[in-house]
Amino acid sequence: MTLFETGVIDFLRKGSFIFLDKYREGITSKEKREIYIKNFSADTFICSTNALTESGE
Repeated sequence: MTLFETGVIDFLRKGSFIFLDKYREGITSKEKREIYIKNFSADTFICSTNALTESGE
């Protein structure tokens, strides 16, 4: 949700590069599987944290 809330997903969708968008509306399970496979050979992979403690762990 962080990537959506900060506008990163919208930025990536409008960029002049290949964005493997597994969140786009109407995507089929077959298309999502193909994206997951392509992720392994992507030049850049962006993700966010699931949790962060007060001590930074």
